[in-house]
Amino acid sequence: MKKFLILVMSLTFAIISLTGATKLMTSPILKGSGVGYHGDIMVEVIKDGGTITGINILSHSETPEIFNVVFGEISNSVVKAQSVEVDTVAGATASSNGILEAINQALEG
Repeated sequence: MKKFLILVMSLTFAIISLTGATKLMTSPILKGSGVGYHGDIMVEVIKDGGTITGINILSHSETPEIFNVVFGEISNSVVKAQSVEVDTVAGATASSNGILEAINQALEG
């Protein structure tokens, strides 16, 4: 019975390793918040090792038509630069700064 249990545990570990489930443990999702023009902005930053691989919006109170464009530009710039030291979007400085504040807070954890 012990040999069977050890075999099952070993196979389970091997399957988890092969399916990439262990990668999820090394890819933390970090959450942060910042203040935009109309209120709080909540984001999650996804990292793989030390690399920022994605940024998602969890919630915001900004004007959607403007915010979606601003978030797209800011998040792409941060991922490309691997830094929050990027330009804000002209005409949407408060929203840009709120997004960057939220990302920075998430990264500093």
